[in-house]
Amino acid sequence: MNHIKINLTDFPAYALLHWAQNLLNQMHTINANPQTLLNSNINFNAKNIDKITETLNNLYKKHHDSKLHIYDSQGTIAILDLAKNRTWANDSRFKRSTDFTFDCEIASIDALTRVNRKQTYVLNDFIWNLFWNTPDIAQHLCAPDGHYKIYYWPKPNDQQHKKIIFQLSACFIQGGKISTIAEQLNIPIETVQRFIGACITINNFKKINAWDPHYSPAVKQETKEEVGFIKSFFSNLRQKFNL
Repeated sequence: MNHIKINLTDFPAYALLHWAQNLLNQMHTINANPQTLLNSNINFNAKNIDKITETLNNLYKKHHDSKLHIYDSQGTIAILDLAKNRTWANDSRFKRSTDFTFDCEIASIDALTRVNRKQTYVLNDFIWNLFWNTPDIAQHLCAPDGHYKIYYWPKPNDQQHKKIIFQLSACFIQGGKISTIAEQLNIPIETVQRFIGACITINNFKKINAWDPHYSPAVKQETKEEVGFIKSFFSNLRQKFNL
C-alpha cells in the first residue's frame, strides 16, 4: 500500500489553522454531553415560543381594528378581520397548520388576492384549529402543569380526536389542572397541553388557583343490587367461618 506523505509546509498558515479549528470543533461535538445538546434545543424552542406569544398578543391587542395577513415559511395562511371575527383562508394550503415562523402584518392589497373571500370562517374557530393542528407550538404555549379554565367550547375540525377534545372541553369549562385531567381521561399530558395551548391562541382561557373550584369526576353510586350482594357475601363468610 502506498502512503501519501503530507508536508505541512505545503499549506499556508491560515489554512492549517482553519483545518485544526474544524477538527477541534468536531471532537467537541462528538464528546458533548447529550443533556447539554438537549438544553440548547430547549432554549432555541423557548425563544420561538416567546416570538409566537408576542405575535398573538399583537394580533389581538395592537392590531384589533385592522385586517391582518398571517403567514409563515410556506406563505400566506389567511386574512383576519378581527373587528368582524371572520377569516378568509388561502385555499391552496392543503393542511391547515403552521410552524415557528408564524407571523402577522397589516394586510396589503396583494395579500388579499391570495385568499378566497367567497368562503368565510369564524376567526376564533380558524385560529384554534390552526394551532391544534400544530402541536409542536400549542403544547408549549401553556405552563407545563398549570391550572386553567376555558370560557367556551372550541369547535374542532379534527374528526379523529373530536371526542377527546369535547371531553377536555367538558373538564376545563369547570376548571382543572393539566396533569389531573390527563390522568382522569387516561391520555398523554402533551394532548392536554396541546388543547390548552390552542385555547390560549384565541384568549379562551384564564389561569386559576389550585384552591379554586375544579372539575371532579363523578363518583360511582352503588346500586341496591350491588349493596345486597356485598352484604350477602360477607354474611356467608361469617357463617362459614363462625365469625
